[in-house]
Amino acid sequence: MKRILRVPHIMNAFQAFGCGNATLPEPPPEALDAGRFHRVPVLSGATRDEHRTFVGMLHNAVGKPFTEADHRGALRTAFGPHAPRVLTEYPTADFPSPGLAWATVVTDRMWARGTEAQHRLLGRHVPTYAYEFADRDAPMFLPLPLPLPGRFDFGAYHAGDLPYLFEDDKAEPLFTPAQRRLAATMTAYWAAFAEAGDPNAPGLPEWRPYRPSGRPAYTQSLAPDRIGPVDHHREHRLDFWSRLP
Repeated sequence: MKRILRVPHIMNAFQAFGCGNATLPEPPPEALDAGRFHRVPVLSGATRDEHRTFVGMLHNAVGKPFTEADHRGALRTAFGPHAPRVLTEYPTADFPSPGLAWATVVTDRMWARGTEAQHRLLGRHVPTYAYEFADRDAPMFLPLPLPLPGRFDFGAYHAGDLPYLFEDDKAEPLFTPAQRRLAATMTAYWAAFAEAGDPNAPGLPEWRPYRPSGRPAYTQSLAPDRIGPVDHHREHRLDFWSRLP
């Protein structure tokens, strides 16, 4: 564990994988791009505000606010000469804080862009059901130091969907009635998919498959006040990111 925690960018430790063996003969991105994978239905998605988890737990929520200087420095490090274009697209003034501005940039560029690319590759070959967990009031259940010294809006954060699918003693007592209904709907979707490869079942809102040629391609938004299609591509400004190297 001590060795893992010495890794400067800890996510790299979790995302690393080994390939070139019988189990994983080639890098997954290459296999997906070439269509070399088992032909089984896929249910896949992410949360609407994925990167807020990491900005919150490393900065704002633990009393180390992510400042305007931090934001501009992060943009320069991540995007080099293209940083001004990103700042123009995501001006700090459009967000409650520089931390939320940066979290949105990374959510859109890394998480949403990667998720949509994966769905597009999968959807060419197999039934693919895409979702976006969008409950921005999801109760915090991660083992952060509580009470947190800084206020931070985690929104629909990374891993925030897990208690809606799997029992969690910390999160479930905090659910509102609407969140309990959302959890019941989500587990019904997942159970139907596990049984038949299709999340649709009597009494559930329709969930259409993701088709790469769709405009927009269908993604199911999952929130207490609304379950239905969302334009994931537009919501996360993926046209802008497709024009940026």
